[in-house]
Amino acid sequence: MATSAAASAFKQGDFAAAEEGYSKALDDAKDADARANALSSRAQCRLKLGRLEEAREDAAAARALAPDNPKTWYRLGIAESRLAHLPEAEAALNSALKLRPGDADIAAALTSVRCRQAESEGRYAWPEVYAQYLKTGELTHQSKQQSSLKEVSSTSAQSALADESFVVTSLDVEPYVGPIRVGMSAGKGRGLFVTDDVPAGTLLFCAKALVTGASDVLPGLIAQCALRSAELRAVLKSLSRGTPQSEEEKI
Repeated sequence: MATSAAASAFKQGDFAAAEEGYSKALDDAKDADARANALSSRAQCRLKLGRLEEAREDAAAARALAPDNPKTWYRLGIAESRLAHLPEAEAALNSALKLRPGDADIAAALTSVRCRQAESEGRYAWPEVYAQYLKTGELTHQSKQQSSLKEVSSTSAQSALADESFVVTSLDVEPYVGPIRVGMSAGKGRGLFVTDDVPAGTLLFCAKALVTGASDVLPGLIAQCALRSAELRAVLKSLSRGTPQSEEEKI
């Protein structure tokens, strides 16, 4: 059966083959339940493959076919979360938890989404954020000490990107933009300006780094990221010191 082969491929980490198998199972499905199961499983494969929009479409279709199945709501919630659609993710995960009270995975995902929503409003639990940073940062530092950092510096950017042991840890937070704007400063180019009177200590903005790593490989790492995202390429191409003409361009 296509479903058995797909499940086996998924367990072995071959998500592309698993996706293909569940697509075949979807074609062979005889009823709504079988279609919902195939769609939900294919959504999980596409989440693993990073094809988030397609995963969301599959999960939403599965949810429509089987609205009483908590797994379809859970997969939809995870897809919405990965797409940073936080209110939609919270609603889907709430529905999943109502259908399966006490499920640890659903509860953890819901807690994570609510935490990210608070962060997107500038409300960060800094002690927890930095505790995680220090924990992972220490592990990364130890990993680097076990190998020659000079050898890392001479590697290609693509190799550095593939070797996660050499990626410098960054803060894992949801981005927040407060009362600020980007604008032109006479004779000085582009700058960052506050839009309101703000008291000392006010958080103005917070965002995760696009990439982290040793300075000599950062340009290559950024290029690798740009290759994977047309939206990111457009943003990177728009960056400049700032001129009146560039400020008139719509990004």
